[in-house]
This record gives sequence, structure tokens and C-alpha cells, in this order.
Amino acid sequence: MNLKLSIKDINFIIYLYKFLNIFLITPWYDFGKNTIYRPIACKFYGCLIISVKIFWIIHTMTDKKLRELYQDMVVSQKFIFFGIYTLLLSLSILTVSKSCFWDGENWKTLITNLQYVDEKLKNKGKTETCVLKNIYFRFFIEQVIFFLIIVYQVYVWMKYIEVSVFKIACMSCLKEIYYEFLTITLLNSLVESFKTRYEDVNYKLATITGKSNVKEELTQILQEYRILGESVDVFNTIFGYQLVMIMFHIGLELVNCLNVAFVLHLTTNRNLDHHMLLASACIITVVSYNCLRIVLPIDSTVQEAKKFQYLAYKVQENFAEDLSELESFIKMTQHSKDFVPQFSASGYFRVDKSLIFSIVANVATYFIIAIQLNEASRSYISLKI
Repeated sequence: MNLKLSIKDINFIIYLYKFLNIFLITPWYDFGKNTIYRPIACKFYGCLIISVKIFWIIHTMTDKKLRELYQDMVVSQKFIFFGIYTLLLSLSILTVSKSCFWDGENWKTLITNLQYVDEKLKNKGKTETCVLKNIYFRFFIEQVIFFLIIVYQVYVWMKYIEVSVFKIACMSCLKEIYYEFLTITLLNSLVESFKTRYEDVNYKLATITGKSNVKEELTQILQEYRILGESVDVFNTIFGYQLVMIMFHIGLELVNCLNVAFVLHLTTNRNLDHHMLLASACIITVVSYNCLRIVLPIDSTVQEAKKFQYLAYKVQENFAEDLSELESFIKMTQHSKDFVPQFSASGYFRVDKSLIFSIVANVATYFIIAIQLNEASRSYISLKI
């Protein structure tokens, strides 16, 4: 068991991958044999998990106390709660379904491609000496902080609504939130691995010399660049719809945190205590962190990939006197334009830094709508009284 493998070697992800197998966020894949193992057992396990989730939904909908709590919510809370609950459940069920029924071959293609690139870049077996850069050290710290925040959330809500921890878990979708957190961790790890490989390919291109067989070396570099571009397309196929749901949930959760303060002040006519303010701040921090660790690595990966063409033009200046090699550079540069990676959420939108501003704008818009719904609800209650 080697937890010190560098992110440059895709086999670093094996132990995280096996942990995620427990939740069926990833299909059961054997890295050594490059094949899916026990597909029938995996499908049975997936059906079992989905059945448990459906039972949990039915229990939540039929529980008397939970229904009373839902009916006591103001209109904006009902809409937001229903949206968050639906998105998180859909995300977890979709992730499990794709892992056990649909995405096995896509995962096989993705891992095989990255292993091939690692072999060509001579990155197999590389280790990470810096603890802070170790993926499993970061994973452990993130898990500890996440669970501390969840425990604190449960404590705070138990002060406001007198229900058991189990019922709070039903209402707050704690399991599904953890599913989403783990899915984002996997997304982040894969995107970071793409970025390091693009950096290595760019370095290989930048250090090319006329001493070697330039045409063969350029052919190999272009092949590695092409495979990475195709691997990003496979990544989009695997995680496209999950990205749509995650981004919608991030927006709704931010609106919810802002709306909670307004609603509690509206319904209790008193200021929020420091616990509720801190709990909302914690959720906003976690949600924002989740958004940033998806968007920023993806954006920097695309920028690193685009740097390839700039380097190709720059390096070819050193071979201006050799028309044959210069022609090879020109052809490689033209072909590389077809393989510039594009991260997208199933074609609905591109994932880049501009997405952050879109989320902020939508959160502001829907928060204003929520305030208007709250005021309308308050006026209706006053007239009724």
C-alpha cells in the first residue's frame, strides 16, 4: 500500500477509488488488469443502495413530524428545500446508476488512456515527498473539517427545532451531501491529474532539441496531447450531468443560507444568535469551497492545455533553417487545435471562471425573489389574522 504516489502517476487514485467503491460513486474497476470486475454483483449492490434511498424518501414523506415542519415553512423555504432535496437525491441516484450500469467502459477508457500517457512521460511510480501536496493528507483534513461542520449543523438545528438527530438527518439530506462532497473530491483529483500531464507535455515540447529525431518526438508529443484531449471528453461524458446538478445545488444552497437568516427573523421577530450565524457561515464556506475546487482547477487545466500551441510556435523558431522539421512543427500546431480540451456539463454550459460570476448573479436574483415571497407570505398571514 503506497499512499505517497505522486499525482503524476494515475495509480495514485487507487485507494481513493476503492473507498468510493463503497458508495458506488465509481464502478468496480481493477487497475492492474484494466477491467471491470464482478459486474453482476456491482449491479445488485447498486440496486440495493437505490432501494434504500427510495425507502428513505418514502419514510421522510410519510413522517408526521417532518410533514408538520415542512408545512410550517414559509413559501420560499418550501421551494428551496424541495429543490435542494430533489437535486441531492437525483445526484446520488444518478451517480450510483451510472457507476453500476452505464459508465464502466468509459472509466476503463479514461484510466487506460492516462496510464498510457504516464508510461510515455515516464511518470509511473513517481512519489510525492511534500506532505501538504499529498492527495490523501488533503483528503483526510477535508473529511475531518467536513464532519465537524456537519456535527455543528445538527447541534444548531436541534436547538431551534426539537427533533431527533435521525429526523434532522432526514430533512437535511446529510447522506446525499456527503455523496456530493466525495464526488467533488474525485472530480478535483482527476482534473488536477489532467493539469499535471499537460504541464509535462508542455515541458517535453519546450525542451525538444535538434539532437534527437524531431519528427518522431513531435509525433509522440502530439499523440500524448491528443489522448489527453480525448480523455477530457470521456471525463465530460462521465461527470456531465453530475456537474449540472452540483452547480444548481451550490446556487440553491447559497440562496438557502441567506434566506434562513431572513426567515427566522421574520417568523421569530428577534435577531439571530451567534450559533445560527456561524452555522450559515460554515455552510456558505463549504459550498463556496466546493465550487472553487471544481471551477479553478478546470480553468487552469484548460489554460495549461492552450499553452501548448504558444510553445509550438515558439519552439519552431529554433528550427527555421530546417524546412522539413519546420513543416513538421506547423502540421503539429494545426492538428493540436482539434484537441484543445473543453470541460462542459453535458453541453448545457462550459465550466470556467466565468461560471463563478454566473452563480453569484443567479444567487442574488433568486434571493431577491425569496425575499419578495417572504414579504407576500407575511402580508397574507397578517390579513388572515
